[in-house]
Amino acid sequence: MRLAPAVSTTPLVTSWDLLGVGVATGVGALLLAVVGARAWWTARRRQPASERGPAGGIGRRQLLEQAVIAVFVAALAGLVSAATDYLVTASGRRGHRYRLGSAEALLEHLRRSPDPYYDPVGGFYVVAYPAGDLPRARLAYHGRELAGMEDGFVALDAACPHGGCRVVFCRSSRFFECPCDGSRFDAAGELRRGPAQRGLYRYAVGVEGGRVVVDTGWRVPGPPPGTDTTGQPPAGPHCY
Repeated sequence: MRLAPAVSTTPLVTSWDLLGVGVATGVGALLLAVVGARAWWTARRRQPASERGPAGGIGRRQLLEQAVIAVFVAALAGLVSAATDYLVTASGRRGHRYRLGSAEALLEHLRRSPDPYYDPVGGFYVVAYPAGDLPRARLAYHGRELAGMEDGFVALDAACPHGGCRVVFCRSSRFFECPCDGSRFDAAGELRRGPAQRGLYRYAVGVEGGRVVVDTGWRVPGPPPGTDTTGQPPAGPHCY
């Protein structure tokens, strides 16, 4: 029996999504209040007394106009929310150092969990890098990228390098996949299918005093097409 693809929903809602919704909702509510008050006052002054609603309220026409305005403002708020989330995801959350806790505990968590570790504030994934693949990694990477792998970890930006959409981790294929353009990346963030032209962006990651630290102030483009240090095949059906 063929199993249906399973998508991890962990990265789909983050604190930045909530920030976008909050800002858009606040702006929308303010605009609605101003427009509604102005429409009511104008209608109140111009409307003959015989056409006013009970107790000096507004009539049906004005009520309909305000309902249309409310729908427009709600749609605008949704657009602003989506745009805010897209821009924040595409630009990254750079410039901070994130201490994730014990390296030993994180490795144990990654072994047991069906998903990689995802930090919703930093907007990055952390995956375990197999020690047995380090000889190939040393031919393809250098500097802080390689140092993180030798410590056992890779930190990946959640934004697709092609268009900036947030990639999700497909549990059935065990790949990172972009729901917007269909780009695919293996568990180490190396490109497996375009239209993206490189692997996922990488952050500096290492172990300091037994704790995993991700430095989002250091971010480099992912490896070029053809880089395959793990030889990982898809474990099952792709989600996108």
